[in-house]
Amino acid sequence: MINTKIWEAALDRLHVKYRMNSMTDGRLFFCRFPNELSFDLQVRQDGSFRLWRFIRSDMPKERKGMSLTCRSSKGLGAVIGLEVTDELDLNCYVEQTIDTSCWENAESLIEKYLSGFSHLIARLDLKCRKQKFLWS
Repeated sequence: MINTKIWEAALDRLHVKYRMNSMTDGRLFFCRFPNELSFDLQVRQDGSFRLWRFIRSDMPKERKGMSLTCRSSKGLGAVIGLEVTDELDLNCYVEQTIDTSCWENAESLIEKYLSGFSHLIARLDLKCRKQKFLWS
């Protein structure tokens, strides 16, 4: 069974409310930041995780399926992506693998990912509300 105590501790320190469900390959968290923005977190057995949020947008139909992915040229580190879903929502996600055996470094890194993701989705959410199209 996967140990998610380090994730739970980071969520608690950032005052994130969450519900956790067990899955065959890890755990799924349904989360809400104090600013009321919700997001989902999947922590897998192999140490990888995925944070994501669907943001309602007014994308035109021709944008369906478009995506943008950023990653290191060496293929290491986090993968950050945006994609327009079939429902024309914007899916914002971050994927990474963390070695949680080194408790102190992992704990700090997890908090940085969660805080950074909070800021990213807050800005995207606001931008999608203010503009008709995010990508024109």
